[in-house]
Amino acid sequence: MDQLEEYAKQEEWTEAAALLECTDVQRLPWPERKRAAQVLADLPEELYLRMPLLSVRRIQLGAGRGDREEVRRGFSVLTSLRERSRENTPERRKLDNLLSAASLLKRGIDNAQLLLTLSVLYNELHGQTPQVVLSATAGRPSVLSGAKDLSQWGRNWRAVSSIVRPMLGALLPHGGEGAAAAACAELLYLKNDINNAALQVSAAKSSPDPEIRFAGLAVTIQLHRLDPAAKQPEELAGRMADSLREAGADWLLPNAEALITRLDIGRGRLDQVEQWLDRYDGVELDRCCPDNAYVVHTKAQAYLALGRFREAAMLTEDLLHMIEGDCRPIDRIEYLLDGALACERMGDGTAAAGKVRSALDLAQPYGYVRLFADRGAAMLALLDRCAREDPLPEEQLPFWRKCVEAARQMSLLHPALYQPVTKEADPPELTRTEVQVMHLLAQGKTNREICDTLSVKLPTAKFHIHNLCEKLGAANRTAAVAEAKKQGLL
Repeated sequence: MDQLEEYAKQEEWTEAAALLECTDVQRLPWPERKRAAQVLADLPEELYLRMPLLSVRRIQLGAGRGDREEVRRGFSVLTSLRERSRENTPERRKLDNLLSAASLLKRGIDNAQLLLTLSVLYNELHGQTPQVVLSATAGRPSVLSGAKDLSQWGRNWRAVSSIVRPMLGALLPHGGEGAAAAACAELLYLKNDINNAALQVSAAKSSPDPEIRFAGLAVTIQLHRLDPAAKQPEELAGRMADSLREAGADWLLPNAEALITRLDIGRGRLDQVEQWLDRYDGVELDRCCPDNAYVVHTKAQAYLALGRFREAAMLTEDLLHMIEGDCRPIDRIEYLLDGALACERMGDGTAAAGKVRSALDLAQPYGYVRLFADRGAAMLALLDRCAREDPLPEEQLPFWRKCVEAARQMSLLHPALYQPVTKEADPPELTRTEVQVMHLLAQGKTNREICDTLSVKLPTAKFHIHNLCEKLGAANRTAAVAEAKKQGLL
């Protein structure tokens, strides 16, 4: 990006445009994406008319930032160029393919449209390298709910997987190797089919694409969370982050750190959670957008774990608003459930129950048990409350029971997950004499020796010792000394 900014500074726009054309802007770290978007905004319009791939870059960056106007501008130029080109010419076919690929970045594109566009591009390319490749994950640790939410393929995943696998090279880097396996493993995990998820995930972990490997490793970490005998998921997550750095996949590191923070939340490691939260309270997260959605959602979960329920509720509402009108059922369910937990903790049981019921309605057709189960005891209590206060539809009960049983098992494996934060009591306020008595007790002094040192009578010394034990919650002088050391008073 330094070279790009130097070109822009010198107003060498043709050179800057050529560099942007050959840059995969989806794989730039957040700050560099912002800089690339600024240079694109400054380019003379005539360059867009000569170099159509620039409009795709504008659409990619605009879609990631949730900037609808930039997306509109990009499509406007591409459409104009297509209308000017002659039918049945290489230029027209090139523009048709660019528009088809870029159209998948529009909001509201459902899975049927995605499949149709993929097949069109596959047939057009005839084995050639695509002009533009898209990300399957948008940097998230997921293919199933990555750049697009593929939930609607879940009911017929075997058939869809066999159809889609050979066509992925028309859109994805490295021919999309491992992408279908990652999506299938995630799907099976969400359905609580743990053994088959473990069998599917290996192809994703060996993919040459670091984004797909990231998604495969994320599934593996989730599987290890459910197996006490397996390698600690934190160890796997640490190695995953190291491997991403070694591969130069810096654009994935914020989401990798967010994934590690989610593990810390599950273990109740709130100090680490607070440290992560301090780092990500930056300006780039002031507004929810697809590029930062995974980190923003992790922030909402961190607020839940730390007892900052109002902030968690507001963030989940922001996230729901961000995907309004888009086909993202998995994200919608997750945001609803975390919003429900926040509402419950704020005392609004009615709103919490409504969100859980909406999530149940969305999740039941796909059998996504783990979206509920992975929230442990807190979600278990909400599921129970929903069923007690207002009977569920008969057809929903089998799915509800599966969610309850899986959440119960999760609560046993991760009892610290979303447990109420208990603040340590403030250290007791001790008088100057009580502090002196405490130090003398720590030195092993007898009552008589304490009297002599402080020049007080025996009943007075006993009175101070009694008060000291009471303030420290100790049964005797030995326990009082131990408690004083524990509280840092000695």
